[in-house]
Amino acid sequence: PGTLATMFDNTDKLVAENVKELLGNSFFQRRKRVFFGGSKSITELTDDEKAVVDEYIENDYQILVGNCRGADTEIQKHLVERGYTNVKVYATDGEARNNVGNFNVIACPSSYTPEWSAKNAYSYYRVKDERMLTLCDEILMFWDGRSKASRDNLEEGVRMKKPTKAVLRPFEVREIKIDEDIENTK
Repeated sequence: PGTLATMFDNTDKLVAENVKELLGNSFFQRRKRVFFGGSKSITELTDDEKAVVDEYIENDYQILVGNCRGADTEIQKHLVERGYTNVKVYATDGEARNNVGNFNVIACPSSYTPEWSAKNAYSYYRVKDERMLTLCDEILMFWDGRSKASRDNLEEGVRMKKPTKAVLRPFEVREIKIDEDIENTK
């Protein structure tokens, strides 16, 4: 004989177990999220780079991607070619500069009003990257070895202890675990 609260608690557990059995445990698991980004200088993905993206598609990741020209746009184009729709485009203040697949746009509000210089624009657009870094489970940057934003994302991934990789040219996928790994990519 238990209390009424204990009986309700046991009933809740029993119902939850039965629902999980009927629907399968995967129904209750959140899809993993990967933050794809990269350098503006990357104006076309190679077949090898596309194959890296395809691995995430095959594993049904939710893809978080920015809206800048370069790697962001090229990644979006490949996702459209593959018919993949589990994609969210992140944009500062909801103004997507590039959204090739008409994907769902996630607005990242900024309290920063840019004075349009390169330095201030960087701070303004950084808001979307910071949001994706917070939400993702993994980070993958298509990096030319020079881009400040991509480097900052790699460094932040290391700091946050999230699986972080750089896709480099000539083609190499390098796991980044410490800041020295970033230095050794040049």
